[in-house]
Amino acid sequence: MLDLKIQYHPERFLYTNIDYWWILPKRNEIKHLFAGNRLGRITNEGLLSVETYEGNKNIELAVPDDFSIFACLLTGNDYYKYQYTDNIRKPMCKNPFGHISLSDKGRYVRGFIELFSSLYHVGKFVSNHYWRTLVERLCKRNIEEVYQKLKPIKNKLNKVLPQLLKDFAIEPKSATEYLAKYILNQARSQNVITAETKFDYLFKEFCLERKKFASNEERNKGFDRGEDKNRQDLLNSLSELTEMSVFFQGIKPRCKNCGSSFWYSAEEIKSTIVCRGCKSLIDLPVESEWNYRLNDLVTNAVSYHGVLPVIWTLGHLLSYDFSCCESFIYVPSVSLYENYASKKPLAEIDFVCIIDGKFVIGEVKTNVDEFSSIEINKIINVSKNILPNEVIIAAFYGENVKLDKIAKNLSMHLDPLGISVKSITPPPYVFEPEYHICI
Repeated sequence: MLDLKIQYHPERFLYTNIDYWWILPKRNEIKHLFAGNRLGRITNEGLLSVETYEGNKNIELAVPDDFSIFACLLTGNDYYKYQYTDNIRKPMCKNPFGHISLSDKGRYVRGFIELFSSLYHVGKFVSNHYWRTLVERLCKRNIEEVYQKLKPIKNKLNKVLPQLLKDFAIEPKSATEYLAKYILNQARSQNVITAETKFDYLFKEFCLERKKFASNEERNKGFDRGEDKNRQDLLNSLSELTEMSVFFQGIKPRCKNCGSSFWYSAEEIKSTIVCRGCKSLIDLPVESEWNYRLNDLVTNAVSYHGVLPVIWTLGHLLSYDFSCCESFIYVPSVSLYENYASKKPLAEIDFVCIIDGKFVIGEVKTNVDEFSSIEINKIINVSKNILPNEVIIAAFYGENVKLDKIAKNLSMHLDPLGISVKSITPPPYVFEPEYHICI
């Protein structure tokens, strides 16, 4: 047998001098993705080992894409595996998952990450207090603002709920209609999300960020917080983000004929432009104020799919002591189906990854309170079917103690299967003002 150490996509890690390798879980069903029908196995060290023999010393290898690796691990590649049960008389049954695909959330996560040069860099962006809170605010996902919007809705529901419950028992149709209309009216009251802002607002918020950073006397030493320095640093960082197409630069002139204001990208700007509303010509002033708009991909990903916690968790797993890590392979947010023809997924996983040969699945929530008993049971059932080496649960906001308690509860169910459980929350500095904002 010949053990092979295969380098893993060096072009993805140009920002570091560390080499990453295909170090795989000890699951022999994934061997065929590399070596086809040649006899082989995965060693204890996670390396591919293939048989060699006299007369045929040429070894043909294929390098599969990441998705194929996880499809094989999650579906079992049509091999039969034991499904855990307390009933020892129950016969061995097949893995219920026969097909996987990226969920809508997974596609948005992948698209968001691809805007940046690497997972490491997008992780830095999401970890940066200034840029993350700005994006959350523009996308109406700022947790404080969300709670403020929920407060009057909760108050209204608390007032009508007792009567509504009685109505459901007597006249369920009219009660359902009332509740549906109330939800519709609340949805109408929410503004359509167009994530754009002016440089003056960005600059004001950045100066405030650095002022809060310097509120600690120790931080006042050696940090230049002058207006010129702040402006130049913000422009440099904003220039990086516009080059990556995270932000687009444009103007928003007002039409003198119909009074409408529409956004025009830098590529559309001429000395005279056509109003999108009344089609009149608009003469641009000599110096128009720049207006910055978030890429629609970012806006939709954050506003409607809440991808920031998943991206932060993946970036954290990569960057946390990454100098000791030889292998990091991941796919975000996958849906698990019974078979290819199934339309409704049986389960969803926020991310799957391989870290130094360890097969890991993860569930990520914005707030720890979102881990309901139903969600926990889903994690347990999925884990018992696919048997990962480790389950990670993460929450961006909330008390660490609550998440640790949930992890202990999961461990009681999964430890007997040899599945470890780990909880992850952001360190305190992620929520503190920062001086540096370059990505």
